[in-house]
Amino acid sequence: MLRQSMLSAALAAILTQLGLAQDNAVEKSTRPAQQATTAAAKMAGKQAPTRTSDSCVELDVLIGCVVFDKRGELRVDKKGAESEINRAGTIGSNLAAKLNEEREKLPAGVSPGTVGANLLLTGLASEERLLLLEQFRLRLVTDGTEAHLQNGYQAPRITGTQMSRSGGLANSVSMEDMGSLIGGSAHVTKTGKIALAVQVERSAFGPEEEGTPISVLEGKTVRTPRVDTMTIKTQVTAASGESIVLSSFVRLCSGKVTETFVVVTATVVKP
Repeated sequence: MLRQSMLSAALAAILTQLGLAQDNAVEKSTRPAQQATTAAAKMAGKQAPTRTSDSCVELDVLIGCVVFDKRGELRVDKKGAESEINRAGTIGSNLAAKLNEEREKLPAGVSPGTVGANLLLTGLASEERLLLLEQFRLRLVTDGTEAHLQNGYQAPRITGTQMSRSGGLANSVSMEDMGSLIGGSAHVTKTGKIALAVQVERSAFGPEEEGTPISVLEGKTVRTPRVDTMTIKTQVTAASGESIVLSSFVRLCSGKVTETFVVVTATVVKP
């Protein structure tokens, strides 16, 4: 009887050792897989892009050029009231102030740039005082990524003349890029304001009569037109929906006084 119980105890010990060995084998075989899974999860976490805000910023850019009389004044007639006199250098700032007054009243889906364009067209186009009007809208993400919008064309420009073999004059022509380029990036600060980096470029041919003479053909002076360029690159901070004057300059050319201005409005747009 004693011998049988000793055999049973020995058998139980052997089985226990076998079980432990099997458990250790299973643990050793699964450990590399667990380690690989953990490493893969860490790697995926490093490679996964950081989630940014779902909101974005809509950038509204309004470019205008207004002509004044020789005294640098612009008289705007109003129904039932005295004419309003604007002086050169004040159109851009007055327009931005007007947009800021009306921004809380804007219907849904109507941008400040559209309202500003309508104000200029209503007040100045009929008087032939509005020489230039361009409006652009560009949507920016709020992680600082740059976005660009280009609107333009290529135009031929005479750069010189030379005598051909037949005895006539042949013009040398180059193709020039004309138009506007709008670029920018945005970031929403902790206080809710919008930090903007804005770039505005515009190029156009000047009047033909003001070009540089390069030759005479049949008694007529051949001129190469000058290229008028405007480049703005700056950083500003504004409240959402606030219109600001990015640039404004007054110019006297050929007896005409003009003001060219750039008004921008940045608005946070949520999904």
